[in-house]
Amino acid sequence: MLARTGAGWTYSGRLEALCDYGVHSLRLDVDSENGELHSLTTEVCVADSSRGEIEVADWRQLQGGADHSGTTDRELTPPLYTLWATVVDGNLHGGSPVVSGDLVLVPIADFGSGSHGGVVALDALSGEERWRYLAGAGVRSAPAATADVVVMAGLDGLVHAVSLDRGELLWTYQVAAAVEPMNRNLYASPTIDGGTVYVGNKREFVALDLASGEPVWSLAPGDKGFFGSYVTP
Repeated sequence: MLARTGAGWTYSGRLEALCDYGVHSLRLDVDSENGELHSLTTEVCVADSSRGEIEVADWRQLQGGADHSGTTDRELTPPLYTLWATVVDGNLHGGSPVVSGDLVLVPIADFGSGSHGGVVALDALSGEERWRYLAGAGVRSAPAATADVVVMAGLDGLVHAVSLDRGELLWTYQVAAAVEPMNRNLYASPTIDGGTVYVGNKREFVALDLASGEPVWSLAPGDKGFFGSYVTP
């Protein structure tokens, strides 16, 4: 039986140990409230723990870095296999995880009140939660990170910078503070280039100092409408 897990639409259960390494077929049968039976079959891979030391490579922003090339110089040698899977207690929507150091940084949307939105930091090798930062609103885009700082864009237009090691708040900046709240929505991932953070929407696009959060410059691409941009800078 599966049990509801956390605040999202997530259920979890525990399998008996699979002793044989390799690929296994897994079938999930679900009885819905109206009596209908739904089945899903998928494959799971049990990794061989004797494969040796695993190297974690940085992928600190959407598509890897500030140039958004979506490429890496590191060669990936098949077969690929799953190290772990975990529940992050929230809804995932639009934003991809990023990796910095030994942490996987996962954005959480929270389709309910939004108050549980933010970023969860997981250990890259075990999947265990290292810290959780609640932004007070959903985060629906990939965060951007350096070796020391994580920057996230809240759905309410508030940009947060936290420390990579502990998830402690360093600074915030309110995008489009002078307009009504529905026009402040941030859907696009922030970009960090050097010591500058680039983030914004149609009502304000801003370059922020990474260390302090102070604006370096700001402009208003449009003075009407509430539609934000989904394209990262």
